[in-house]
Amino acid sequence: LPWMIEIPKGSFVMGNKDIGMYSAELTKTYAIGKNPVTQRLWEDVLGDNPSRFKDLLRPVEQVRWMDCICFCNALSDRDELPHAYIVAEDEVIWNDESTGYRLPTEAEWEYAARANSDFKYSGGNILDEVGWYKENCPRQSRPVGRKKANDWGLHDMSGNVSEWCWDWEGDYPDSKRTDPKGPEFGTNRIIRGGSWYAGERYALIDQRRSLFPQYSSNHLGFRLCRNLD
Repeated sequence: LPWMIEIPKGSFVMGNKDIGMYSAELTKTYAIGKNPVTQRLWEDVLGDNPSRFKDLLRPVEQVRWMDCICFCNALSDRDELPHAYIVAEDEVIWNDESTGYRLPTEAEWEYAARANSDFKYSGGNILDEVGWYKENCPRQSRPVGRKKANDWGLHDMSGNVSEWCWDWEGDYPDSKRTDPKGPEFGTNRIIRGGSWYAGERYALIDQRRSLFPQYSSNHLGFRLCRNLD
């Protein structure tokens, strides 16, 4: 797919000395969206648009975690792929062998954002070049893909809208993990990537936050992922 980037398998050090660090190994090739999901794609698939800042070229926002799960399954239906998620009332079971669309894990998100570099932000050390954030943005989201991409061709991973990930929030493990998926249970889901609403610190690649899954806001969207192996 031209709007997704193939990410090679590999290892990296997740996190930082302040929040914890561990070695993560990703053993499967996966694809991740070149940009956050746009309002155009959301409208094409679901026929509505929940966003506060209406513009088909901007990220969809004001979506809850479960909204993103349901969108992934709907897009899989459109593209004749198997569902990545089984949704039973409020419970979501992820079939991690499926090639259908899904949210990235926190480790997949950070690995893709780093792109084998040691930059502070995704794509460079100067945030104004790679991301929209509180200091350079007129209090609203911006069209995707207008800032410099990282070395793997991904845009807007530092800024514009924050992005839901699969994982429940929890402390990082104290030893190496293979294909980590986060805790089995939790209260909040991880979000990554800073936003137009947030300051520079939140756009750092290794910065992590979490929110109640029922939360939505005009500075929170998501990015698609899918297995290729």
